[in-house]
Amino acid sequence: MDENGVRVGVIQVAAPAGQIMGGQGDSGGPMFKKVTGGVQARGILISADTTAGAP
Repeated sequence: MDENGVRVGVIQVAAPAGQIMGGQGDSGGPMFKKVTGGVQARGILISADTTAGAP
Protein backbone atom coordinates (compact mmCIF):
# COMPACT_ATOMS: atom_id res chain seq x y z
CA MET A 1 0.00 0.00 0.00
CA ASP A 2 1.30 3.48 -0.83
CA GLU A 3 0.50 6.46 1.36
CA ASN A 4 1.69 9.79 -0.08
CA GLY A 5 4.60 8.09 -1.85
CA VAL A 6 5.66 6.07 1.20
CA ARG A 7 5.31 2.31 1.00
CA VAL A 8 3.75 0.87 4.13
CA GLY A 9 3.07 -2.72 5.07
CA VAL A 10 -0.47 -3.65 6.01
CA ILE A 11 -1.32 -6.39 8.50
CA GLN A 12 -4.92 -7.55 8.46
CA VAL A 13 -6.20 -8.87 11.76
CA ALA A 14 -9.51 -10.25 12.95
CA ALA A 15 -11.08 -10.39 16.39
CA PRO A 16 -12.30 -13.68 17.79
CA ALA A 17 -16.04 -14.16 17.21
CA GLY A 18 -18.09 -11.83 19.38
CA GLN A 19 -15.19 -9.54 20.31
CA ILE A 20 -14.37 -6.01 19.16
CA MET A 21 -10.78 -4.96 18.38
CA GLY A 22 -11.29 -1.28 17.66
CA GLY A 23 -13.94 1.28 16.96
CA GLN A 24 -14.64 4.84 15.97
CA GLY A 25 -11.97 7.15 17.37
CA ASP A 26 -9.31 4.41 17.68
CA SER A 27 -7.41 5.41 14.51
CA GLY A 28 -3.77 6.16 15.22
CA GLY A 29 -3.77 3.95 18.28
CA PRO A 30 -1.02 1.37 18.83
CA MET A 31 -1.46 -2.28 17.88
CA PHE A 32 0.35 -4.94 19.90
CA LYS A 33 0.71 -8.72 19.83
CA LYS A 34 0.95 -10.80 22.98
CA VAL A 35 4.07 -12.98 22.83
CA THR A 36 5.86 -15.24 25.28
CA GLY A 37 7.34 -12.99 27.95
CA GLY A 38 5.47 -9.81 27.00
CA VAL A 39 4.14 -7.92 24.01
CA GLN A 40 5.47 -6.70 20.65
CA ALA A 41 4.53 -3.42 18.99
CA ARG A 42 3.07 -4.16 15.54
CA GLY A 43 1.94 -0.79 14.18
CA ILE A 44 -0.94 1.65 14.31
CA LEU A 45 -4.63 1.24 13.61
CA ILE A 46 -5.55 2.87 10.30
CA SER A 47 -9.03 1.54 9.53
CA ALA A 48 -11.68 -0.98 10.46
CA ASP A 49 -14.17 -3.15 8.60
CA THR A 50 -17.39 -1.39 9.49
CA THR A 51 -19.44 -4.11 7.75
CA ALA A 52 -18.47 -6.70 10.38
CA GLY A 53 -20.91 -5.34 12.96
CA ALA A 54 -20.78 -5.46 16.72
CA PRO A 55 -22.03 -8.25 18.98
